[in-house]
Amino acid sequence: MARIDALLTLAVSQGAEALSLVDGEAPTLIKAGEARRLSMPPLSSALFELFVEELDAAEAEGVYVHRGREGDLSFKVLRTGPSALELRCEDLPA
Repeated sequence: MARIDALLTLAVSQGAEALSLVDGEAPTLIKAGEARRLSMPPLSSALFELFVEELDAAEAEGVYVHRGREGDLSFKVLRTGPSALELRCEDLPA
């Protein structure tokens, strides 16, 4: 299991449609169009780069498949800046 999957599991359990990752900031969940920063330390550059490497290695055509308890979910991987990513769930469970 990739390290990014722990954050995606949290995002899905919270009903978020997206997860935003920015180097030097705490991860942010996006739910109903509103951003909510997680109560956790900011991402270190090393951890952010690890997430990028995991996503680059596993994604196909810009989509990362998260295999969690809720089944396989596809996340569109969007580069929103030089040190920023957004993972948008394409098939949120009801």
